[in-house]
Amino acid sequence: MDDNHDTASRSGPARALRDAGGRAVSLTLRPLSGAATAAAHATIDLERAALERILDSPQFEQLVSSTVNSDRVQTAVLKGVRKRRGQADRRELLR
Repeated sequence: MDDNHDTASRSGPARALRDAGGRAVSLTLRPLSGAATAAAHATIDLERAALERILDSPQFEQLVSSTVNSDRVQTAVLKGVRKRRGQADRRELLR
């Protein structure tokens, strides 16, 4: 009985109807898919252009320079390096 059901589902009017429905959905969604792809590419291009403008701006360069030259940032970096060294030293002792 199951063999008859499997055979019937693979051929005949039911399959033709199912395949036609799938093709109809595919054709209906194709323009939407193309529009979504175009919108995604446009968004990526805009983001890339915005990032390039930011990275090329003198204000960004000034921000990076003042951050790197900041006493507070340098102190924090040194503390982090010393902490890492301490952790590495402890690991060596445990070996």
